[in-house]
Amino acid sequence: MEIKRIINLCKKNGCLVLYENDGGQWLSDGFALFPLTNLPHFDDESICRTYDISEKKAAKMIIRHEGAIPDRLSVACDVEGEMPCEFDEDLFQRLVPVQTTRGLVFIQKQYLSPFSDTPADMLYLFERHGPAGNLYFAVKVGLVLMGIIPPIDHVNEDFVNRIRRVCEQCEVALENKKKGEGL
Repeated sequence: MEIKRIINLCKKNGCLVLYENDGGQWLSDGFALFPLTNLPHFDDESICRTYDISEKKAAKMIIRHEGAIPDRLSVACDVEGEMPCEFDEDLFQRLVPVQTTRGLVFIQKQYLSPFSDTPADMLYLFERHGPAGNLYFAVKVGLVLMGIIPPIDHVNEDFVNRIRRVCEQCEVALENKKKGEGL
């Protein structure tokens, strides 16, 4: 996992939150959450110094050091009831569709960028539900939890119609391919 990519997400979104968990730390851009493994213990100032967040940039960001990770999320490597999900990160440019027990939902592709150096056969998403039923995903490399990513609410009538048009065009392309008129 590439820590600089996580820091870039924080810079882009204008938010950097450090969480403490059983002696370890997690970093969030206010949306997704990633563990800081094999790194020194950071505070607000040291993480900014280490990753070149200038005072000017820091003044424009929300930077805070929280205590515990929010109760609605579990950062345990295994959670009872989690289920593996299939995902195809190449289907859309900025969105990754994920099949869940609640139908198709989407995560933002940028939150998978810290795993760009991870072999595809070692990267897994697991569907989880918080105590209030909120859906989120555990990102694991092998069996080790390396991130928490919530879905975004992107499905609406316009989006479904756009996807429907893409599907129709795929059907046309398939028929053309069957006729020998493919690319």
